[in-house]
Parts: sequence; C-alpha cells; structure tokens
Amino acid sequence: MTRPTSNSLPFWLELLAVFLLGLLIRIAFIHVHPAIYGGDTLARIMNADRILLAYQLPLLQLLIYLVNLVSSDPLIVRYLMSFIGALAGVAFDLFSTTLLDRPTARLAGLFFVFSPFLLVHSIVPYQEILMLLFLCLGLYCMLRPGRSSSSGHTLERHSTKGSVPPWTRGDFRGVPETEGHPNLPLTPSLSKEGERRFQPSIGWASLFLGLACLTRYEAWVITAVAALYYLVTRLKGHSPLSYLRLLLKTMAIFGWAPLLWVLLHRGVSPQGTFVVEGPAPWARFWRIPYVGSMAVYHAGPVVALLAGFGLLKFWKSSLWKNREIQMVLAAASLLMLSLVFSAHGVEPDPQRYVTDREAHWFILFAFWAAALGLSALKQPLMPLAGTSPSKPLTDFRNLRVVSYYLVLILAVVWGTFQTSQYIKRLLADQNLILDYAVAQHLEQNLLDGEVALVFAQPTTQSSAQHYLDKVYRQGGTKALERARRQLAELKSGPLDYSRIAANTHLRRDQIVDGSKFSVNAPDAPSFLSQNHVRLAAVFSNYPAQELINTRHLLDRVTQRGKPQVTLADRGLQVSIYEVRF
Repeated sequence: MTRPTSNSLPFWLELLAVFLLGLLIRIAFIHVHPAIYGGDTLARIMNADRILLAYQLPLLQLLIYLVNLVSSDPLIVRYLMSFIGALAGVAFDLFSTTLLDRPTARLAGLFFVFSPFLLVHSIVPYQEILMLLFLCLGLYCMLRPGRSSSSGHTLERHSTKGSVPPWTRGDFRGVPETEGHPNLPLTPSLSKEGERRFQPSIGWASLFLGLACLTRYEAWVITAVAALYYLVTRLKGHSPLSYLRLLLKTMAIFGWAPLLWVLLHRGVSPQGTFVVEGPAPWARFWRIPYVGSMAVYHAGPVVALLAGFGLLKFWKSSLWKNREIQMVLAAASLLMLSLVFSAHGVEPDPQRYVTDREAHWFILFAFWAAALGLSALKQPLMPLAGTSPSKPLTDFRNLRVVSYYLVLILAVVWGTFQTSQYIKRLLADQNLILDYAVAQHLEQNLLDGEVALVFAQPTTQSSAQHYLDKVYRQGGTKALERARRQLAELKSGPLDYSRIAANTHLRRDQIVDGSKFSVNAPDAPSFLSQNHVRLAAVFSNYPAQELINTRHLLDRVTQRGKPQVTLADRGLQVSIYEVRF
C-alpha cells in the first residue's frame, strides 16, 4: 500500500493537475494548428444536425448535436474534444491505480497526457478518446482498491515475499513496506483522503461501461470480459439458483447498452449498414501484428524503450498473477482477435489493414510498461542491514535519480515536439494546407447573408459502390435501398469542399457545393443574384467538361467574375472570383 507522505499532493489536486495539463496542451495545439483534419471528423462536423450516422454508434455525435444547438462553430466542437481528452487523462490515472501503485500510475498518466497519438486524435471529433474515458472510469469503478473486500468478495492476491515488487509495497521515498502487516492489501491503494473523495460503485461502473459501449464497438468486447471477471469473482459460495440470478444481474449491469442498441436496430448495426464479417480470409490475421506494431510505433521511442525494461520487471515481479491485470490482458487479447472479423478495412488492402486508430486501447499497455521501467530506474539500492551506504553506492543512486528525471523530461519534450510534427504531416498528406487557406479567405471576405460557391473535384463513386455491394451481399435488396437513402441524406460532397466548409466559422449555408447545381445559361445571372452568391472558388482539377450540368454556371462565374486571388499548393490551384451579376 502506498502511504501518503508529508510532501505528496492531495489526491484530488493531482487529478486536477492532470486535467488542467491535458486541457491546456490540447487547446494550445488547436490554436497552433487550427485546420481540422481527418475523414470521419469531417462527416461528423458536416452532419452536426444528425445523431445517427450509418453504422456509427451515437454517443459522440449526440454530444456534437447538442453543441450544434448552441453554436455551429467547429471550434466549439474542438474545445469539447479537448475537454473529453483531458478528462480521459484523469480517468486513465484513476484506472492505473487499480493495477499499479500510485507513483507508477502517476508516471503512466504523464505518458498518456503527452502521447502524440492520443493528442492528435483528441483535438478533432474522433470517437476513440471518448471510449477510453468511459472504459477507464468504468473499469476503475469495478476494480478500485478495497472494493472487493468491501463487497464481501475478497480476491486472491499474490503475496509471496520474493515475488512482490518493491513498487507495490511502498513509494520511492523510503516509506516502510507492508510486509508484516497482514491487514494491508498488497495491491495498490489510494490514500484515505482519496477514498473519502472517490466512492464509486458497481452502479457507476455499469453506467460508464454502458456509455463506452454506445461510443465504439471495441468497448463491447472489453465490457464482455469485464462482465466475465465480475461473474467469476462472485461465483464462489453461491447456490445453483443464485447462479442464475447472478448471471441475469451481470447481464443487466454490463450488457444494458449493447442489448438496448441491438433491440432498437434489430441487429448489431442499423439496416443498410454492417460492422462484422465472417468467416474471415487468412489475410485478415495480418491485422493483429499490424495493430500491435502501430501501438508500439505510436508510443514513441522513449516510451517503447522504457516499456521493454518494464516488461522485464513485470515478469520478474510476477505482476501477471494479479487477477485484475489478467482481466485487462484478456480483454486486449480478445479485442485483438476481434479485429479479424471487422468488416471495415482501409487501403491499400482492406483485408490486411484497419485504421491505426484501433491501437488506442493497446497503447495503454505501453504506458503501463514504460511506467514500470522508469519507476525501477528511480528505485533506490538499499545497503545491507546494519551498514551505512558507501560513497560509490550513494553516487550511483544519485545518478539513477538524475537519469530518471532526464528521461521524464525527454519523454515530455519528445511528446510535445512529435505531436506538432504529426499534425503537420497530416495537413500535408491530406492537402489541407490549400483547403484551409481557401476557407480563411472566404471567411474574411464574406459578409453575413452572402454565399460562396465551391467548384471542387467530386468524389469517385467506386468507394461508395464497394460499400453498397457489401450491404447487398449481407442484407439483400431492402438493405441496399436503405443504404442508398442513408447516403443521400448525409451532407457530404467533394472532399475539398467539405474541408473548406468545416474549417470556417461561417454558417453551413454560406459555403455551397457548386457541383450539385444544374443551371441553364440564361438562368445563371438570376440564380447567382437570388442566392446572394458573392464569391466562387474554382479548383484547377474541377472536371468542367464532364459535369456538363454545371458548366453554364461555372462559365458565368469565370467569364464575368472579377479574379480576387489565386492560391496554390503542390501543383493544385484555386482561383477565387468575386461574382458579378
């Protein structure tokens, strides 16, 4: 048990510091790199007036919908994501205390806060950080120190003297160990002040895990393993009749959200969509090492190196015998296996690859292992009983402490620098630099009530057709018709157009996709006048010859409009015209 020391911060103050640090660094990156990136993020912002988007679970979109009722400014959505990301850091910190001692959990929390992978994906509306928030809170409420004994179901602890690591018996400032004190648990525990302030229950665990299950399907797998853990730890001493009651209770506690979703939609996903496929071809098993390697890669070299040392400590100290840790490892194993049956792969080979965002749960293990490795570096070398420490031993101990803090500073500095580089790569790869420049020009030159037309290259039909073909194979004609209606209802359009619309503070009806209008030459002037069109942005790769229906409108803009500015990036140009009627 880690006892509070005189110079340790109150537990609530530590959590507040984690929250503020996570919030401030996210807001800083939003203003340093204001362009919104990502594909799913654009769909969420462009359809902020909807709650259900195809097969996506609804919780994050519901939050965006509620924000949109107050303001359509995408910056507010990014602030919301920053708030969620900061809370996720606090939740991970709490969850880590159920697996590690307080100082080591604090280190893992620091790696979480400064992870480039998590920072990049938590300042735009991706679902994964919201899922991590509720998973960590739910598992903390279920596994929190002292809960098992207080509920009358004491779990077995591995307490062999030689195998219990020092960092689970005291902190690193010479606090007496717990051996010889049979009433103190050998697993980490919060201070009494923390226990008084945080009194979660299985009811809170049910709520948080259910909310996670309404965010992403990965949470269904993890929650199922948590339910099995809960069931197994409570089976001992029950009568056969009570087994059935316990089983029903467990299903209600952990399965209410997935069951509700399945009943509402008569399946795992709404009609006209799909999320799982099977049996899977052998090529899909490549997804397992791919996602594992992505977790290591995105953890970064500092964390990955420390994690290597941490794994050695993890094995030598027999922490793997801890039943809570076994449950978390089992959840990760089952989740990794479930990737084989995911119906949504990504290019260049959808059978072999899934989005690297699937690594969100697995990267947490790198943080825990790295925290173990770094904490072992600071752990003092104790002299033999009855002897005083020699000068070489003291110097070596001081060197270890200095190295500890240098590595910690390096991890923070590297995480901050790499986050900025990561975002820059995303902006360059997605051609967002040009789209963002167009968006800013339109925002600065459009008045309230005025409209800008954007003539951008339409998206190809091949990807949509591939999706519809899969829908037809899985659901038949009715599912195909439903899928077509769903796609038609979504506010999409050319990719460059969506990026421009999402990266302005203007109303959505002020940035209009010019490729969807069919206007005859005589009607073009009245169309522009009646719709208050003042500006038009024309991309150099816009296929005017192929889209004959929009050709007359485009000719009117380019021939009679006044050129304002031409923006260019990597061979692509955008000419912006002031429209004249």
